[in-house]
Amino acid sequence: MTNKLLLIVIVSLISCAELYTDRSHYDAMTHDDEPIFQAGRDFPIMVGDSGRVGRTKEEIQSRTPASKKVQKNWINEDSIKQELLEKERRLTEVEFKEYNKHNTYFASTSEKIYYLDLPPPRKKLYLKKKVEEYNSMVNREKERRRTVMSLLRGHTNQRKGLYVGMDKQAVIRSWGKPYRIEVAGNPKNQNERWIFNKGNSRIDYVYFESGIVQGWEIE
Repeated sequence: MTNKLLLIVIVSLISCAELYTDRSHYDAMTHDDEPIFQAGRDFPIMVGDSGRVGRTKEEIQSRTPASKKVQKNWINEDSIKQELLEKERRLTEVEFKEYNKHNTYFASTSEKIYYLDLPPPRKKLYLKKKVEEYNSMVNREKERRRTVMSLLRGHTNQRKGLYVGMDKQAVIRSWGKPYRIEVAGNPKNQNERWIFNKGNSRIDYVYFESGIVQGWEIE
């Protein structure tokens, strides 16, 4: 009886072993068809949380399948960045300070490389051109903002003297000081709700983002 039982156990172990002949211990321990915890399923995703584990760009590129075109772009981009780093390392301390002072005017890594490859006389001419382009862009943006603000002021609530885009001092000049100020988040951001007590149980609200009026509630 004992010999028969021993034989059955041995046969069972041999049969089970045959089922896993193609799997190593490492494969069995590391194989993971599905994570134990999944964001959005096992726990909620908070605002601003993508649910992805933080990884470097290099890790993502090495793990994520990409088309040949995307892979080529990645390689080219990294190659250009490495080329710029090499050129920056060869600059003297004085040259680097001068170059770094004008960094704002270059729109891309390629423009920086082009600038560093130029002889000194042509560098000045190229830099002058980039400064003019930059200032022109800044002026266009200022003009666009002035146009937008002018349009917003066109929608002024004449009876109440409010419009989107007003600053705090303009509101105080129009409405006086608020009864109470409520602050959302960091006070430095100036995201606030001003509460005005107009009497007869009437409460009006003015909403600010970055210290600028974005809306109001008037009873």
